[in-house]
Amino acid sequence: MKTVPHVAFEVDDLAEAIRDQKVIIAPDIPSTGVVAMIEVNGAPVELMQIDHLVRKDL
Repeated sequence: MKTVPHVAFEVDDLAEAIRDQKVIIAPDIPSTGVVAMIEVNGAPVELMQIDHLVRKDL
């Protein structure tokens, strides 16, 4: 997915945001937070839940 253009959104509750969605990359923890990829109308969409208590710069 690193080479595929896609939009990304920050969400408060990743589990709720991906419920009933077509998940193409399951939730993962690449940094301070959790990310997942879903497919919406054939397009990849990245969803991120960030712990702002740890990452105060975001």
